[in-house]
Amino acid sequence: YLVEPGQPARAAEIALRLLRDSNTRAIIGAAARAHAQRCFGAQTMIDSLKEAYQSAVRKK
Repeated sequence: YLVEPGQPARAAEIALRLLRDSNTRAIIGAAARAHAQRCFGAQTMIDSLKEAYQSAVRKK
């Protein structure tokens, strides 16, 4: 859920909805975990570092 700045009542409404709905929390949590692993997981970091080294070597 995204809330525009300056809308504390809307943010509170969404927070309360999530507190009451464990299924939605689980879905959002699983999606957030998958996103974090995809973007910041060990293999992603290894691949990124490898590419950076290869790029640096190619420029020499």
